[in-house]
Amino acid sequence: MNEAELLTEVWCILREYIKDKQQAIDHLMSTIVDIGLSDETVEELKGIDKYLDKALEEYVYVDNDDAEDYDNDDNW
Repeated sequence: MNEAELLTEVWCILREYIKDKQQAIDHLMSTIVDIGLSDETVEELKGIDKYLDKALEEYVYVDNDDAEDYDNDDNW
């Protein structure tokens, strides 16, 4: 079982017991991204459900902002 399959399985089980699914998956993905989630895994996780997709969109948005900030550091 790879990382994406494990995360999918965990999320599919937990979401059945969680009332605020979006807040829960946002927090989970934030923690996982901080640990080091690969871009490949992000791609594999897309399409599981609307909550995970929205959390992944936020991850991609934040990741792109960080890249832009890094690119702009050369221009100070």
